[in-house]
Amino acid sequence: MLFHRYYGVVTLVPIFQYSNVYCPTPGVQDLVDDKSLQEECLAYVTKPGHKRANLRDVFQLYCGLSPGTTARDLCSRYAQQLQHADERKLIQFGLMKGLIRRLHKYPVKVNCEERCQSPRLYTGSHSYDEICCKTGISYKELDERLENDSNIIVCWK
Repeated sequence: MLFHRYYGVVTLVPIFQYSNVYCPTPGVQDLVDDKSLQEECLAYVTKPGHKRANLRDVFQLYCGLSPGTTARDLCSRYAQQLQHADERKLIQFGLMKGLIRRLHKYPVKVNCEERCQSPRLYTGSHSYDEICCKTGISYKELDERLENDSNIIVCWK
């Protein structure tokens, strides 16, 4: 699950990182259809002291999220649309309302004939986040190690 709601009062969302990858869900259509959701979204994502963000730009930003596109990439490609919208709040709102979801990387060791460091963790069942927590290495360090291993394939899900 991408976020947890406790007693309908508190919602925990994953930490925002510019290296994260997100994609729209079918729920993004609700932003077009539901006027109250539009109002709530625009009020939430508009930068303080700026002109109100517009729906077209916000919808374009959500639709600009795709596999392989990091939040950093989105900010670079859509700088004009982000003039009035806070990218962190945009992602938070999208996650909380089910408009978008985070994609995670799952490494899979395809050739286990060679001795591997953490074969149990490279089965496609453990995300980078989980592996980093279990091993104490950084996301960047794990990424560099696995990119240099020709026996590892990374699956996004």
